[in-house]
Amino acid sequence: MCGRLRCCLVYEYEQYVAAKKTLPKAGKRIGTPHGEGRVRDVRVLRDSVLVDVEGQYIEVFRHEFEPLEELEALQKKAAAGCAKHEGGGCDCGAK
Repeated sequence: MCGRLRCCLVYEYEQYVAAKKTLPKAGKRIGTPHGEGRVRDVRVLRDSVLVDVEGQYIEVFRHEFEPLEELEALQKKAAAGCAKHEGGGCDCGAK
C-alpha cells in the first residue's frame, strides 16, 4: 500500500470540515422559501441542509436560507445600545 489514497482522503476531509463550518448545525432554526423550519440533517457535499418545515422535510441549499437565530441575536444586541456607558449616550468613537 503506497498511502496515496490516504493522503487524498486527508486532504478531502479538511475541505469537508471547512465546508461544514459554514452550514447551520442540526437543530438550528432557519428561514427558507417554504417557511421557517429546523435543520434535521446537514448535507455538506451537496452544500445544503434538510429542514423540517411543518412536518415536511425539504432540502434547502445554502443560497436559499437565512440563519434566524443569528439574525435575532444581532438585532437584540443592536437594540440594547452601548453597554460601555450607563447614561445611554455612546461616545465610543463610532460617530
